[in-house]
Amino acid sequence: MKTKRSAALALLAALCLFCQSAAAAASFSRPLFRGASAAWVESFKPFQDWMRTSEGRELTTSLAPKLSYLQTIDLADSAGAAALAPMASRLPEALQTRLAAPESLSSQERAELFNELARARKAAASEVEAKAAQAFAELAEAGDAAAPEDVLALQKQLKALSLYSAEVGRRYKAVRRMATERAMRNADAAASRLLSDWRLPEAMPSDGNGVAPDWSAPDDPYKIRLRLALPAPRFYDNRHWSPDLVPDWGYAARLDAAAHLLGTEEKAASPEAGAAMNAKGELLATLKSADPRTHSHAIRVGLLAGLIAWKMGLPVDFALKTSWGGRLHDMGKREAEVQAVIQKPGKLTPEERLVMEQHTILGEGIIASARKLDGVTRRTGRRVALNHHETFDGQGYPQARFAHDIPLEARITHLADYYDALMEHRPYRAGMSSAEALKIMEGQKARFDPAAWKAFRALLSEGLGETPPAPALP
Repeated sequence: MKTKRSAALALLAALCLFCQSAAAAASFSRPLFRGASAAWVESFKPFQDWMRTSEGRELTTSLAPKLSYLQTIDLADSAGAAALAPMASRLPEALQTRLAAPESLSSQERAELFNELARARKAAASEVEAKAAQAFAELAEAGDAAAPEDVLALQKQLKALSLYSAEVGRRYKAVRRMATERAMRNADAAASRLLSDWRLPEAMPSDGNGVAPDWSAPDDPYKIRLRLALPAPRFYDNRHWSPDLVPDWGYAARLDAAAHLLGTEEKAASPEAGAAMNAKGELLATLKSADPRTHSHAIRVGLLAGLIAWKMGLPVDFALKTSWGGRLHDMGKREAEVQAVIQKPGKLTPEERLVMEQHTILGEGIIASARKLDGVTRRTGRRVALNHHETFDGQGYPQARFAHDIPLEARITHLADYYDALMEHRPYRAGMSSAEALKIMEGQKARFDPAAWKAFRALLSEGLGETPPAPALP
């Protein structure tokens, strides 16, 4: 009887622990705030659009810089509407009319409007911080029992609520880091499983008599893989923008011009400079051995980033270091965990997405540990690797940095990276023409640094259909 009783008590205790764990796992993902009313959301939309204009950005910066994050919140999303709620509950309803028509207000009325919003934000901060801290504690208690989609839901809420204080922003980054670390712990097995189907052949296949395959045959299954695996003798070898990789020959012509301009400046003038160049080449070779296609993409992005920097009127030295930052921007993608995810056909799961985004942090660490690099390349490479997916509107990763908080080299590289990703062939689509890519980017230009965007558009307006002469150096 005692044995049965002890077993029953043990089972009951286990059930209680399970229920507590399940309750913790379920509760932390609940909405921290009920969304703002539809009337408030509709009033905020015109104000948000106005804040994104040059006049709006200038006034926001001068009158209430801590409200800048309002520009980036997605009001069509439930997390965005919920982020408005603490502020809206502390605002008079009469304010809705002024929010809905900011362009019609006088300078004094706009200043008063900003003051009202700033007061409401400050008044709500302590409540938001308390709920964020509670949710974070519940997540930490749940640990790996928390479902990935629930963790992402909380992460999304905290990102939007970062509007209220830096403390909430730190909670958001901590949740993101916890989710990423958990995903990375589970990535090794998936990496081995997925990579087994993507390995290059160890030796060139033959017909059994040592005869290589017919390279003229369009259906040769090894043709593209082997061509990508061949070593390139120079950083600027134009095989990186061959028709197999980039179909737009005008873009290829521009890259040729950039290679001429930047390559002329980079000629090693001393044994020390030659050693520094070799160190950079050795680091890039590790990316090539892991993923030749990403390596070619990195070469193109570096050349385009350097050309954009030069077109912005920045010093040649800055253009050169930006070019190298661009070439090193995807170093994190050489890691097996990331390779397994980026090579996977089809849509990524939430956990796989977190692993992919981790390449920015991994890349920064790889460059930091490359001791042979010269100091300038290491500093620039780390800044670019970590921040090249940050966007000017604050919607990027891994830290959701905003506008000029993002290093200039990374803002330029982000633009070059985005354009090249559209231009290159992908397994699921053909590479685009420059006109097609530009049409897409026009609709998303809030993510790009305005000065870099202007220089980039100037490059395109010069005409990519002919090989342009190398620009004269300043």
